[in-house]
Amino acid sequence: MNGELNLLRDFAIIMGVALAVTLPLRLLRQPPVLGYLAAGQMARAWVAVNEARELWRHLIASMKLYRPEPQEAWQEALHIILEHGTLAHRILRAVGDDYSRDRLQAIYRELCDCLEEDRMFLGMR
Repeated sequence: MNGELNLLRDFAIIMGVALAVTLPLRLLRQPPVLGYLAAGQMARAWVAVNEARELWRHLIASMKLYRPEPQEAWQEALHIILEHGTLAHRILRAVGDDYSRDRLQAIYRELCDCLEEDRMFLGMR
């Protein structure tokens, strides 16, 4: 039953993305198939990311069962990665649409501060 719900959810996501992409393409007098192709690519990436995140959550939960000793050393880091994405994703989110030299320097200064203070990079303060 759970697999059927996931399939239904994934189908709804693909159709929603297809609609969102196809409408602007129609205004540009482009064939709808371009929207469906783009939607398939975007939805496939979204589904893969969520499946990978769920897989990691499952592996971490299983690891806790088999190794019950204290795991505080890596628990916070894993939580941040699962909730906020990989370091590359967090950096890209911090950059946004501003690829200027000043913005990149500010982000990498913050990364250096994180290393010096032994904390995870979550974005710009």
